Amino acid sequence: MLSACNPSKTPKKYKRVTYVFVVKDAKKLHYEFTKAPIEGMVQYKYSCKEFADRGISFTYSKEQESIIWLGEVFKINSNQQIMLPRLSKKPFKIYDIVMPYSDASGPLIFNPDYGLLVLYNSYGPVLTFLKNEDSTLAEQLYDFETLITE
Repeated sequence: MLSACNPSKTPKKYKRVTYVFVVKDAKKLHYEFTKAPIEGMVQYKYSCKEFADRGISFTYSKEQESIIWLGEVFKINSNQQIMLPRLSKKPFKIYDIVMPYSDASGPLIFNPDYGLLVLYNSYGPVLTFLKNEDSTLAEQLYDFETLITE
């Protein structure tokens, strides 16, 4: 018996211009990502066009409002959010690691529709993921505290 493909289960592919900041000097890379529902969660997979070994993969649980990345759990940090209507109608939430340690990554700025907006690394680069080239917005996101609303 033939069955129709369920379009809601098909991974969707998106493109992002990624600014990688190392001490406020940005290098521009290009990422593509897919998001696919898997057992009550959504899996996000980011792949870098320039460097195959710089992929990022994590899952998001809407029920628990958490991100699981590299075995670590990130939860929403209070009511703080960032509204960027030109990127998404929904607010971006700030996710902090549940069990912090000195060289842990985070925070992550994310919304389930848009995906990852910013990935902060305590001892590494800061990555901003934008739909289009916008170095001004990328720099503002590097110091995201000025964009927070409650």
